[in-house]
Amino acid sequence: MHMHRLHKHTRFAAAATLVGLAGMAGCRTAEPTGSPEPAPPAAARPAEQGRHVAVQPADSGRAVVRAAVAGDPDLALFGSNPPGQLLAPPLRPVVSLQQQTFSQVGRDFDPDVDPAGERIVFASTRHSPAPNLYMQNTSGRAVTQLTSDPASEVQPQFSPDGRRVAFASDRAGQWDIYVLDLQTRTTAQITDNPADELTPSWSPDGTWLAYSRLSPENQWELWIVALDGGAERFIGPGLLPRWAPDGKRLAFQRPRQRDGMLFGIWTVTLDGGEPGWPAEVAAEPDAALIAPTWS
Repeated sequence: MHMHRLHKHTRFAAAATLVGLAGMAGCRTAEPTGSPEPAPPAAARPAEQGRHVAVQPADSGRAVVRAAVAGDPDLALFGSNPPGQLLAPPLRPVVSLQQQTFSQVGRDFDPDVDPAGERIVFASTRHSPAPNLYMQNTSGRAVTQLTSDPASEVQPQFSPDGRRVAFASDRAGQWDIYVLDLQTRTTAQITDNPADELTPSWSPDGTWLAYSRLSPENQWELWIVALDGGAERFIGPGLLPRWAPDGKRLAFQRPRQRDGMLFGIWTVTLDGGEPGWPAEVAAEPDAALIAPTWS
């Protein structure tokens, strides 16, 4: 198991059994409160076949989506450092890095690669102050706009079969989870709750979505819902769920209840949608571990 770490001079991503982000050493990261910004930074996320990683550089005022294509299947790290600062060892460079989007205005962010590694979907403010969703082939530059709404659409995630995209939008007055069918271009609202709901994650069979909900007590919670119209199910406290490839576990970040409320990485087993006991799998005394994902 490897973790994403955010050092004072380095940001890099690792694709392994379980991947996450560690906050700056000494940073006291409390549990998030309030509604999210419409353009949150995106962590690197491996594609299903492990060949492409969509990333959002942190060292540029005008963010673009880039795809890191591994020349060998064992490539583990993508490195990005602010100007004038050195990468902390030991980092291995990406074999090749190809720019994917070229917007001259606005920001492109929240990229996700489809299971076949042929398309990326992302949010962008290139045409409006509020972000919409766009899609393009990894081998081309033609961009298809998927949504056009005065509200914000962010955090798109391809379904396992690549035919649908789950995303978060505040078009109903609060953040809810939606699913867009790429063939019919119809959108279904999945959640409808006064609380904000964000960060959708597909189960491997495409029948469930996991997501984060901000409770009335200002606590982030994990929920899942069956897409056949089933009732929502509460899993427990946590944020940024990611379904394991075996469909039996969720990885997520969760703050401690003391010692500065720093985040650690947790997993919880699921049996028919019923949660088991959560287990903390990674923690550090002076760093926040966040944004886990599975290889």
